Amino acid sequence: MEVSLLGIPVIAGYGVIPIREYWDKDVVSLAINAVQNLVKSTGLKDFDAIYVGNMLSKYYEEQASISVHLADELGLEDVYALDVECGDASGAYAVLEAIKDVLSGESKIVLAGGVEKSTDELPHRLYRGISLSEDIFLVDYIGLTNLVNHAIALKMYIRRYNVDKADITYLSVLDHENASKARHAYFRFPIKLDTALNSPPVADPLTLFDISPNIDGAAFLLITTDDIAKEYNLNYVKVLGYGYSVNRTRFYERFDPTTLTAAKRASQQAFKRAGINTSELDFIEIHDSTTIAGVLALESIGVHGSGTAAKYIRSGVHRLDGELPINTFGGLKARGNPLGATGAYAIAEGVMQILGEAGGNQVKDAKIGLIHSMNGFDLSSIVFILGGD
Repeated sequence: MEVSLLGIPVIAGYGVIPIREYWDKDVVSLAINAVQNLVKSTGLKDFDAIYVGNMLSKYYEEQASISVHLADELGLEDVYALDVECGDASGAYAVLEAIKDVLSGESKIVLAGGVEKSTDELPHRLYRGISLSEDIFLVDYIGLTNLVNHAIALKMYIRRYNVDKADITYLSVLDHENASKARHAYFRFPIKLDTALNSPPVADPLTLFDISPNIDGAAFLLITTDDIAKEYNLNYVKVLGYGYSVNRTRFYERFDPTTLTAAKRASQQAFKRAGINTSELDFIEIHDSTTIAGVLALESIGVHGSGTAAKYIRSGVHRLDGELPINTFGGLKARGNPLGATGAYAIAEGVMQILGEAGGNQVKDAKIGLIHSMNGFDLSSIVFILGGD
């Protein structure tokens, strides 16, 4: 655990909005709504710095400098405001910047999170936007889009480890089961495995229910130190560890495309900083932009061996009442994937679990959780380990 001169970095508040199609709001308005929920719950509205994660507002809405607009709406002037872009891990990286800011002693109370609005876009612009983190030459001239990379990895995985695709797709069934209880989730209903397997193809062998919906949302967190949180009488969760890494950007140049190398290295860093191992985790939030991405994430962070995660998911080990619950609010597949806000939602959900504020999605005796967020198909990954007192 890293400690600054001011104390231990903690998350002392969160504000999220339900993940929906917000046809009547722009991207800044969504961010404001989430921050208002945070302010209402914490009573704090003065921040030393603001970090806003966003992936595609410049492309979709032609709106930049969201952090500055947010500061203006909050009535803040002498504040450090910065937009953070790192694909669909933007929200998580914004939180990391806030943590580092607090650790440095430069800022005491920091607002960080992510926002995304994508439902106004036509499908062809939506899917091009998702692939902008990839090598755009390969996207345009070869067709190696984000989803195609996932599909290739799925084919390789099935052949190499002789895994039944149904076991992999079952992750979407688990996600929907958890999302059905979550108030802020997009798909609040369970599904059957046959429905998922027989859904329309997207990028063979990926079908519609193997991929996450890109939707609107905003989630923000209050980052400070334990001493300051106590001063304001705020409940908090400690940041026990974090890690980050990058991967080869060209999918076909990777030594093993079925290993998320960036996620593996990031989790190793996070475990080392926290001084724990996988056996001490009570829950995990993985970045399952597709079902195969979720399976590979579990293996790459060291929870399961190569080629085995899918069977464990199918066995029930990772249900809410299982030995090690995952995606406790539905993950990207069913909670929804608001791209630049996705990582911030996952962190907020981890905070809810540890503080005992998860409602019908509460994991029993949740004390330590791992949060994984990923840019593209593991172009970069970031991992947080959160814990209570």
